[in-house]
Amino acid sequence: MARWRRGIPVFLLCVALAGCAAPVKADSLAGQGISIETRTLPAGHLSRTYLAVRPEKAHSGLPLLVVLHGRGVDVRNGAVQTGFLGYAEQGLADIVYPAGIGQSWNAGSGCCGIAARQRVDDTSFIAAVVADAAHAFTSDPRRVYLVGYSNGGRLAFHLACVSPGLFAAFATYGAAPPAPCTNPAAKGLSALVAAGTGDRVLGHGAQVAEHASATWRTLDACPPASSSRRVSPAVVTTWTGCAGGSAVQSLVYSGVTHAWPAGATGLMWTFLSGQVRRTAA
Repeated sequence: MARWRRGIPVFLLCVALAGCAAPVKADSLAGQGISIETRTLPAGHLSRTYLAVRPEKAHSGLPLLVVLHGRGVDVRNGAVQTGFLGYAEQGLADIVYPAGIGQSWNAGSGCCGIAARQRVDDTSFIAAVVADAAHAFTSDPRRVYLVGYSNGGRLAFHLACVSPGLFAAFATYGAAPPAPCTNPAAKGLSALVAAGTGDRVLGHGAQVAEHASATWRTLDACPPASSSRRVSPAVVTTWTGCAGGSAVQSLVYSGVTHAWPAGATGLMWTFLSGQVRRTAA
């Protein structure tokens, strides 16, 4: 397996605001105790790739974490932005980073970028990534987690609705659902929705988080009672006792913009890693 090395170029900043991720400056993806390979999959008439990261002392049965980058971000910089690599370094997870066409995802409702214009089938691609990685790494099929940022978060909402059997839980930051989800098959899928109140790309972050979390609370038949706590600058609200042992959580970051917030990674991992899908797809 190849290793990440120093000298990864900084990505070209996306000039259109809608659906774009905030910039990141990354000159190193070096990590201790991880191995990485680029895997290639046929996807329709296209050849698609994803980065697969796993602990050097690999063993079967780890959770599989799928992380979707934002628009205008290459896959390596997306890995730096979201900060989940440490969980592979600690031997806690296998992680995959699919690469969007033109650094974008076709997330439905005309969004976003080249992928949407070319009507790329990203739904089938992500399903193929999950199947390929889970087989190659013998990951735990009951603990497949999905994270999406910005345009990648929009696709995560779509995937959670149309392909809920792939995942035990999903989390998003800086994204709104492309459409309300009414798929009864999504019942029991745990969800975390995070947004910043100062996000000018997303708009009214608190309202987006509330609307999206309300949709999933309805789908998961959550009781109305919730618990809240502050993990500065975020307000963390959690609904438990939902269908099939699922849970819903919202993170609202006061004054935070579209940029991935410090601390979100740990909160997301804590939530996701506590969820188990009872029946493998």
